Amino acid sequence: MAKPMTEENFDTRGEATRLALIHAGLELFGEYGFKATTTRMLADHAKANVSAIPYYFKNKEGLYTGVVEYIADQVRRQIGGTLANVSAALDNPEFNKDEARRHLLAMMASLSYLFLENKEARNWALILLKEQIKPSAAFDVVYDNIMRHVHQVISTLIARVLECKPDDNIAIIKTHMLIGQILIFLSARETLLRRLGVKELTPEYLQMIQELLEQHVLACVQVAEDA
Repeated sequence: MAKPMTEENFDTRGEATRLALIHAGLELFGEYGFKATTTRMLADHAKANVSAIPYYFKNKEGLYTGVVEYIADQVRRQIGGTLANVSAALDNPEFNKDEARRHLLAMMASLSYLFLENKEARNWALILLKEQIKPSAAFDVVYDNIMRHVHQVISTLIARVLECKPDDNIAIIKTHMLIGQILIFLSARETLLRRLGVKELTPEYLQMIQELLEQHVLACVQVAEDA
């Protein structure tokens, strides 16, 4: 039901309905896009009344924004500890290049673990990739809440290793390249599975990806350093 019948169960039932709509949005907006996804499809998928959408989110646009906020919140929750550790380390005046490399590897490992092993991440990626191709007003939500911070932290670490400024174009572009290497495993996952001849990435393949990613991270900061 869109509205709980009693005040006592308002919070639990209301939150359950709200989350059901968000999870429906994650799947349907990711699969079909915003325009092709109707409020009826969303309500049916969430097993809720259509009236629940305006009740909790005002309209379909509000639900879509809620979905994007949910993605940003989940990413922030799952890599927040690593971000906090890096931020604390960067405040140390004795922070050196070796520590920057170590924290850079930890940051990239945290991101790869999140996007490769979290089952819900595929739906996140489908929505975020659509936003990258054709940004809507909701893009500002995810960018301001998580993307910008993650990008800045990684570029700062790269800059410490390369001894340049965090807003140097080289540091920014290298950051984007490294993040892109992780996201490609989501956006082009099916191609990889078919080339490997498997249906899922086993722990052995995930470990191999982590090791190769580490090599790429080190190569990314080593080339410019030695040039």
